[in-house]
Amino acid sequence: MLRPGRSLAVALTAATLVTSCSDPVGGRPVLAHDTADQSFFFAGDVPTYGRQVSDVDVADLAYLRALRRIDVCGLVTGDTLASVGQLISVGTLFAFDECDAELKISGVSERRLVSVELEISATASSGCQVSVPLPLNALPGAAPQPDRVQPTVRVELIGADDCGLTRRIADALAERLGSQPLPPRDGAVTYPSQLAERDPCEVLARLDDVASWDVAGSGPYRCRLRTRAGAVGVRLQPHVVDNGPAACSAVSFVGGPMRRRVIGVGYVDPADVVIRPAVVVDSDELDCGAVAGIATQAARLYG
Repeated sequence: MLRPGRSLAVALTAATLVTSCSDPVGGRPVLAHDTADQSFFFAGDVPTYGRQVSDVDVADLAYLRALRRIDVCGLVTGDTLASVGQLISVGTLFAFDECDAELKISGVSERRLVSVELEISATASSGCQVSVPLPLNALPGAAPQPDRVQPTVRVELIGADDCGLTRRIADALAERLGSQPLPPRDGAVTYPSQLAERDPCEVLARLDDVASWDVAGSGPYRCRLRTRAGAVGVRLQPHVVDNGPAACSAVSFVGGPMRRRVIGVGYVDPADVVIRPAVVVDSDELDCGAVAGIATQAARLYG
């Protein structure tokens, strides 16, 4: 099954193609991060925002931060996928730890969309998904990897079932991961977003009534905590501006519109839709006023 938003991904990418048609530009892309200092991903003390956490929790947080420091679209390059097809465009329109890429496959008339997502632990496979191990524990400065941490790169096609093609893309990514440095989310990032560099659990520093912090239930861009009144989730993610929030959730936009990067052309706005970085706060236990109050504090922090 596709995650929520995948059908939207197909529609938006198709719309982008209509608005950005141009002749392809010749030449091959040059890897920007081939001399990257790989100690960057685990550098620095892990912030705990004044909370008491276990050593295992600290290790978890270090791996979550390392995932945020990877430029996921920097993995999906023309060089990496040259044996599969021609890379047309990339975007991070639906999750900061995900890159969706558009490919032209030789002998196939329709362009194919593939999602490449970083995960802290492998999810159960369904359909034609393929997971590739991400050896973060081999990086300089990496803490011992907790048992519950299993970093992976998950690959799946959007809007099509082609297990053979998915496997070819996954194999190309596995080869790239085994032979080249990880691309950091730095000044040369393939797809920049300031909010993507932030920790969703920074909000702990702004809340006075936090009873507990569910580190194990958190993710690179999701923080789970419990206030005295109930459980709360805080997510950093791109969000469609015209989509209203779900019941008892609040959305605060904290950045300009996100766009696709068309190879050889530049950044292009998706047609008929606006997607912006956002802080999303939700709860099944708090009243909506409390959710809105947390969202307001988070927006001031991340804005």
